[in-house]
Amino acid sequence: MVFDECYRVLKTGKEAWIYDGCPEIFDNQADRRKLNEKYGFLVGRLGHRVSTLHGFTKEEYQTIIKDMLEQTAFKDSYQMTLTDIWMKITLKKRK
Repeated sequence: MVFDECYRVLKTGKEAWIYDGCPEIFDNQADRRKLNEKYGFLVGRLGHRVSTLHGFTKEEYQTIIKDMLEQTAFKDSYQMTLTDIWMKITLKKRK
């Protein structure tokens, strides 16, 4: 599994960051408008396309991805944070 490989190659005390799209942020017109204002129309459209093709829903992150992480050595040292259109997964290798 990819998380096990991350653990294997990560140095103790260091972090790995994984960013993935979260397409449902674009379901709300007000949120979409804010993203376009913040990043511009082109980046907003590109972000929407990328997150639609490569992302998981918030529910999938909280169930499937979380369950996967709980079965790895990162089970007590990871965080998932929704930032704009991206879900940021922070993995930290502890001693």
